[in-house]
Amino acid sequence: LHNLAPAWALPAGTAALLTALPGAQDFLHQTLPDVARNAAGLAGELARHFEIEHHGTPYLTVRVGDTAGVCAALLERSLKVRDCASYGQPEWIRVSARLPDENAGLVQALKELLKEPR
Repeated sequence: LHNLAPAWALPAGTAALLTALPGAQDFLHQTLPDVARNAAGLAGELARHFEIEHHGTPYLTVRVGDTAGVCAALLERSLKVRDCASYGQPEWIRVSARLPDENAGLVQALKELLKEPR
């Protein structure tokens, strides 16, 4: 059943709004492949340097060890990530895919902060 679930969870209210908007479906059909491609690119680049978990969504998790320190250091660089401790993964952060240049900036920042990946 997991394979039958949509790749991205969309709240019912948001889905109703998008359905009601003229052209929303065209926007989604044009945008979702880009989002998937950017997420796959980010996952591939991060996987070259760090342990990650990615399952085809626009979000993925990265093992960083000191999540509080890494989250704070990234925030100082205006990069927002989520600490996964509340998900039972205290050494992991969750990142979301953005545009390729923004993804590259995140990868570079993580490489600088985590000098000894894996």
